Amino acid sequence: MVIPTYLYDHWIMEDIGPFDSTTFVLGIGEKKGKAEVILRNEGVVCGLEEAKEIYLRAGAERVELVAKEGDFAKGVVLTAYGKAEALHKAWRVAQNVVAIASGVATYTRRMVEALKEASTNAKIVVARKAPPCRALYYKGVICGGAALHRSTLSDTILVFKNHLVFTDLKEAIKKMEESPFTMGRKVVFEVDDIKDVIEVAKHGFDVQVDHVSPEELKEIIEKVRAINPNVKVYVGGGIDISNIKDYAIADGIVTSAPYWAKPLDVTTRMTPLE
Repeated sequence: MVIPTYLYDHWIMEDIGPFDSTTFVLGIGEKKGKAEVILRNEGVVCGLEEAKEIYLRAGAERVELVAKEGDFAKGVVLTAYGKAEALHKAWRVAQNVVAIASGVATYTRRMVEALKEASTNAKIVVARKAPPCRALYYKGVICGGAALHRSTLSDTILVFKNHLVFTDLKEAIKKMEESPFTMGRKVVFEVDDIKDVIEVAKHGFDVQVDHVSPEELKEIIEKVRAINPNVKVYVGGGIDISNIKDYAIADGIVTSAPYWAKPLDVTTRMTPLE
């Protein structure tokens, strides 16, 4: 995931305001030191590359990554060196980036591991419902071991019920079959009526169902497999760490739960070097 560089500058300036009053009044800006970003509890670390860039753009002289993205880690994961003024400019922004991204990654990894206990085939695909600065949340999902259902409106073609209020299902299927734009792209129809599920499966398109019980999902999958075993069935709606195992029979489990995971407990320790 690539975060536009202008966002780093925006985050830094948003936190600083006109200037850092405390560092200015204390007169410590020119003193040399190091800042260590520390995970208080073990988790899947993520956002280190972004934190490094924040420190460098704030004026740090050197930044070392102690851990790798996606690792289970605890303790020091990043060390930045430079003047106190630069370290304090980056401190909170870099710390929060690591806390948020690592929280998403850790929750995602927990979901992935829970699903593996119930199934070797189902995959977690995380929805596009991320808060602002999606790239950071998307990266957390990837660090945690899951995939993105789609990251923007331009990749996977996902036909929702809100699309079908402007056209009917048969016409939508016809458009998907005729358009050269769908060549090589994944096409998924979200439908909830069993006759619509069957109609989509007959034409070989993947199906997504929402807010169904595990028993209803089992019935849907059996009907789809009987029509076309190559059609994938995705399920979404209220699925999180507490009930993911119940839906392990699906090909893909669509969730946005990782985006709302509690940030990891991250702190920063500074030490003078002169």
